[in-house]
Amino acid sequence: MTIRLAISGLGVPEAGLSTFLDLIERSGVQGIEIRHDAVVPAEYRDVGIRDRLGTLDFVVLASRVKVGAGTRDDFIGDLSAAVADANRLGATHVRVFPGAGRGADRTEDRELVDRLAQASQIGRDTGVHIALETHDSHCAAADIANLLDAAVDSAADRGSLTAVWDVLHTWRVGESAGESLDHLSGWLTDGWIQVKDAVSRSDPAPELPGDGAVPLIEILTTIRERGYPGWVSLEWERVWFPALAPLEVAIEHLHSVFRQAGVDWTAGSQKTRTATTCA
Repeated sequence: MTIRLAISGLGVPEAGLSTFLDLIERSGVQGIEIRHDAVVPAEYRDVGIRDRLGTLDFVVLASRVKVGAGTRDDFIGDLSAAVADANRLGATHVRVFPGAGRGADRTEDRELVDRLAQASQIGRDTGVHIALETHDSHCAAADIANLLDAAVDSAADRGSLTAVWDVLHTWRVGESAGESLDHLSGWLTDGWIQVKDAVSRSDPAPELPGDGAVPLIEILTTIRERGYPGWVSLEWERVWFPALAPLEVAIEHLHSVFRQAGVDWTAGSQKTRTATTCA
């Protein structure tokens, strides 16, 4: 089985977007997750950057917008701003977090569902997918699937909603790879899987892929056996752990894990690359 590999900007906190794109091109991948909070105004105006992003198959603006944070108007305003920025860059997806706080109850879930239904409309109107990640208040794939299913029922339309399966978080709450994939398989058609390794369930500090406790070989074997055809993105969190090895080292370790799991990777559709160099 062949999967498509993407890389997150968390691994190059010191680099601007142009430098990150240089690394993406050297690595031979066709997918990128751009940290929304790291993009500077000049980069939105840089035609060269947009042209280079336009040669990629999969461009995510990884926002830190939280569906459950603040008032509903706050959320809609934050999401609309992120979607507008995604359109300025040519990104196809905006990643969001549940963000309902600890111990979210059914009342809070109902509010999340209503907000997601509105988010779906915003995404549909702008041509951007809104991708909800297994994170913070809703780490389990089952919880994310329930929210998305209910939002579709509320909006009477799937719209632009999709999911991001962060394998660390689902593993930490006790879901097996098969269980997570069962819950999210219908939501990953336009979504993706984030992979990373960590010290343990109780200590999520990063380890190089294959060196930690996250069962990455089992997870990748499961998605191979299930025939998952989509994107797998490497999150290497040097932005919060600056002493970590360079991103290129983590990529090589991930390639080794792929080989052990019997997974081949491809850059994507291999678009013709005609991008200009940024000044």
